[in-house]
Amino acid sequence: MRKALAVLGLICVTAVGACGSSSSSSSINTKAPSPDQAFLTFLHQSGDNITASDADLVSAGQSVCTSLNGGTSFDDVAQAAISSGLGTKAGGDLISAAVLDFCPKYTQQAQDWVNANGG
Repeated sequence: MRKALAVLGLICVTAVGACGSSSSSSSINTKAPSPDQAFLTFLHQSGDNITASDADLVSAGQSVCTSLNGGTSFDDVAQAAISSGLGTKAGGDLISAAVLDFCPKYTQQAQDWVNANGG
């Protein structure tokens, strides 16, 4: 379980801004992806062999936040993800993406959990 959220300590969040050219009357605006899209992009690029549908993945990610909002510990959330069949790495990736994209208010607590568990 120590590795379940270890990826949280390695994730870098970047902001996407608007680009424009002063020599042109038009500008290119780049919108940040929706939380659902950012979450799915992270999981699809993680290298995990997750076969669930995008809708099921989003639902699972949102349930991570629902559990945390209800007072479930990171230990229990990690154990549930791992025992669901995702395994340690994919479960950790799902939890990491969920915290970052759906409930970032838990980012510090997640990092503290990782640090406390040797991550």
